[in-house]
Amino acid sequence: MALQLTENYKGVSANYWKITDVEHRVKENRVIVLLSLYLDQQTRQADVENYLKSDELSFDGLDYTRADLYAKIKQTNKFSSATDV
Repeated sequence: MALQLTENYKGVSANYWKITDVEHRVKENRVIVLLSLYLDQQTRQADVENYLKSDELSFDGLDYTRADLYAKIKQTNKFSSATDV
């Protein structure tokens, strides 16, 4: 699972967003999600380290599946028009 949303980054048009890290902060009752932008799905499949940038998002609670996290991400302003891929 991933999200598709085009963003221009340093003159490059990229469109594939993938969760690359999840940190559970139990004491804070929060989940920190690292969402990385790749040129496209093929670039991600070829090399998981070949991302252009990452955004960090934080959500209250601890009990989330990856699908739950993608749904929460799509509720944010920046990713509200993203589509599932």
